[in-house]
Amino acid sequence: MNRTFAGSLAAIFALLGLAALRYRPPPPGPPALRARAAWQRALGEETPHPVGSAHDAEIRDRLIAQLRELGYRPEVIEGSSCGSSRACGRTRSIVARREGREAGPAIWFNCHYDSVWAGPAVSDDGAGVSAGLEIAHALAQEPPHRRAIALLFNEGEEPGLLGAELLVRHKEFLDDVAAIVNLEARGTGGPSLMFETSAGNADLIDLYAKAIGRPMSNSLYYAIYKQLPNDTDLTVFKRAGLAGYGFAFIGGTARYHTPLDDLAHGDLGSVQHQTEKALALVRALADTGDTMMAPRAPIMSPTRDAFFFDVFALFVVRGSLLLTRLLAVLAAVAVFLALRGMRPKLLHALSFVLSVVLSAAIAAGLLALLHPPYPWLAQSTPSAKLEDRWAGAWAILALVGLVLAAIAPEVSYVVVLPALVAGIFGIAAAHRRTWWAAAVAAPAIAAAILLLPIAWLLYDAMGTVLLPVSAAVFAILFALVFPAAEKIFARAVTIPASVVSLLIAIAAAFAPPFSPDNPKHENLVLLADEGKAQWIVEGPSSLEPSFRAAAQFSEKPGAPLSWLPRYKAFVAPAPSPGLDAPRLDGVRVEGKLLRATLVSPRGAPRAGVVAPESRVRAIRFDGQAPAELTSKNRIAMSPLAMPGMINLRWETMTAEGVPVEMDLEGDGPFEIVVWDQSPGVPAEGKALLAARPPEACPVQDGDRTLVVRNVRVGR
Repeated sequence: MNRTFAGSLAAIFALLGLAALRYRPPPPGPPALRARAAWQRALGEETPHPVGSAHDAEIRDRLIAQLRELGYRPEVIEGSSCGSSRACGRTRSIVARREGREAGPAIWFNCHYDSVWAGPAVSDDGAGVSAGLEIAHALAQEPPHRRAIALLFNEGEEPGLLGAELLVRHKEFLDDVAAIVNLEARGTGGPSLMFETSAGNADLIDLYAKAIGRPMSNSLYYAIYKQLPNDTDLTVFKRAGLAGYGFAFIGGTARYHTPLDDLAHGDLGSVQHQTEKALALVRALADTGDTMMAPRAPIMSPTRDAFFFDVFALFVVRGSLLLTRLLAVLAAVAVFLALRGMRPKLLHALSFVLSVVLSAAIAAGLLALLHPPYPWLAQSTPSAKLEDRWAGAWAILALVGLVLAAIAPEVSYVVVLPALVAGIFGIAAAHRRTWWAAAVAAPAIAAAILLLPIAWLLYDAMGTVLLPVSAAVFAILFALVFPAAEKIFARAVTIPASVVSLLIAIAAAFAPPFSPDNPKHENLVLLADEGKAQWIVEGPSSLEPSFRAAAQFSEKPGAPLSWLPRYKAFVAPAPSPGLDAPRLDGVRVEGKLLRATLVSPRGAPRAGVVAPESRVRAIRFDGQAPAELTSKNRIAMSPLAMPGMINLRWETMTAEGVPVEMDLEGDGPFEIVVWDQSPGVPAEGKALLAARPPEACPVQDGDRTLVVRNVRVGR
């Protein structure tokens, strides 16, 4: 049995090495080099280019010029829209169309060319734009496909999916879409994963499996993504009933939405991978038949969802959710048939559960105390007969498989399939004891094949917060093969592993958690509110001594904005910047409707209005109101979605300002808050900017200046 244990353990580590080898982007080739060069031509200066900015307009003009050089006749779709995250603005998206041999809806490719305020967006979504330009180049060299292909270079994704919101308001767009391929990034490197589809995805997954040469996806990713607070343009398109796929790479997440999302850190292999996958899928969709691609047709039925997973990026296994439920029942029956003649005690089942739970709990505790950057595992199993320990583990997993198949069938395969293998080999071992070694090894290896790629890639996506999950995964695998070891051999492995894990944790406690290449996120904000100015450092849970030496910061985070009590940050007094506050011009009340123009005298690009819900039922900018359906991005919304307050912001301010309408409740005057915001801080903040440590950098909206004014309105 020692040989079975050693062989199983060696197989698990070999599979881990295979996951590390297979789940990485390919080496960059000519497509990536052409794509990056085309994006650099469009990008010009490597600086942020948020929606509505002059730099964004320059990029748009250069994109249009490049598409014309390739023989396209690009069009600009322009208009105002609002997202469900309470952001509004005017966007200008580019569409370049390649007509097909047949009339009918087109296959749409989507990316976005705007950035956040903090970074130049070379990867998010410059990698998507790069891929789009290379796809345009490739299609221009090919004869027409069966269906038309429309390349959409979207604007306004970052503040609230504004370009997508504008498009779905137009019936001609909805009628023209057969399917959409959306490219995103949540980092600066790593392989391209297909992490999102529309509902009723069985046919979409079947096409994906046939079209992609090195598939990396599974239904567990999508199930996890649906629970995360992130949105993409595909969120909006799916809400409108359109079918599609979402791709992204997720390595280097600490550089996401920061100044380090630049050319120096952008992975050309990731660009190659995104381009290869998107082009292959666009081509396959453009040549597929009418039955699958009828607009908003049977493929959209949730009853046709599939479970699916790739096997080390070689091929895709897929099936209906009904099938995974049937397999769960079959696995449970097989396991419990294998248990006939055994008398597994509850203790044996609990020992397996406790080894997994305690491993995850220890990892979570050490993570909270020490913030280690590496996973670890320390676990052991009580001594018992081989058959008893096998029975305890797989009885539990068979039951878990049944529960998951009932409540989350798209993720149940990670338990159901290894349990089915265990049941089949267990039945054989019950009749011939020489099969017990295979009964132990085979399901553990099956579990490793399914779980190791997921643990490897999810750690890239979510960082050390996933260490308890990684610990649980390894605990499951080791607990399944440890029964094959004799007691002395198990101790020879477990005790040294525990010691090594403890040493790694201690070393991690003394290792710096951040570096200039893997930074922590800190923004410096100057707040000018009714003549009172404050410095704000947002992001850190504790403030560096360098900041405290530069200004008199509070000991604990405070709430600098009375109308946003959930917004907490470190604050310090600041000299008055002498900036003009935003204002409402031309205020007039017509019955229960207030009209005005929101103006930023200092030329800030973003401005907003906050009003009490007891007096204002709705706010509209330029005639636009937020999308009615709630965004998935509740974390981004939560600081602004305050109880009892209604708010809206405009992302693309001009000198003329933006028209505002408010639907009023009640009678008499009341106060609202108007504010504007601009990137960067005045010269007075130079010392504080210098105080930010080299291992920290701004993120998302970055360093900025916020000016606030209270305005009395109504009559």
